[in-house]
Amino acid sequence: RCATASQDGVVTLRERDGEGVGRLARRSLVPGLLFTPRWLVSAARDGCVTLADAASGTAGPELALGVDITGVAADPAGTLLAAGCHDGSLRLVRLGAGGPLGDPLVVAAHRRKVTTIAVSPDGRLVVSLSADGTARVTDATSGALLKAMAGMPDRGARVAFSPCGRRFACSGPEQAIRIVDTATLESATIPRDRATPLAALAFSPDGAVLASAADDGAVTLHDPASATRIAVLAGHRARVTTIAFAPDGRTLASAAADRTIRL
Repeated sequence: RCATASQDGVVTLRERDGEGVGRLARRSLVPGLLFTPRWLVSAARDGCVTLADAASGTAGPELALGVDITGVAADPAGTLLAAGCHDGSLRLVRLGAGGPLGDPLVVAAHRRKVTTIAVSPDGRLVVSLSADGTARVTDATSGALLKAMAGMPDRGARVAFSPCGRRFACSGPEQAIRIVDTATLESATIPRDRATPLAALAFSPDGAVLASAADDGAVTLHDPASATRIAVLAGHRARVTTIAFAPDGRTLASAAADRTIRL
């Protein structure tokens, strides 16, 4: 199944054939929408997070965070929900079979709005990037700051974890890519010979290859272990909007604003 959110705040759950299953009418724009194994999570600009049944679309528990939400992320198991907010804070919520487990943990993370947020596969770390030019690695249990990084770009703020959780990649200074080891929090930088902002980051299923996409339509493959470039894939004539690896890791799909998809 898939879910979509429209400009008028309506969230629609659909079967793969396009048939609608359920609809949720939100009171404002929905900048955050994701699935966990149990829930369809929609986060609205009015600060309200709704948990709907992922199978039926039936609305379930609501969580009022009381702040403008800019994005949400969750671990694959669906035990941690992280919300980035316009005031620069994070809201970390533990989820169970019946909904939220206790009150959200509020973390004063950044001085300006959170632009990008991600949760590690094991639910241990939260990485957030902000319009204040900083990136932060936060302990998901205590909210403690584990690592802070400066020099984030105004545009093209992106972050992605490897599926095994050993590393994450994020935007860095001068349009470079930072690779961070999640065990040691040591980082390496992959320089980019392109001045255009990053548009997307994606790891292969085994974590051995990192793909990055740029506003100029190029897709580049990197070796995250050695922080080196493998190849540049040309073809798109406009900004690449998303990239994704096939489950076997042998095929990379990219979609661009030129209305083409390349494999």
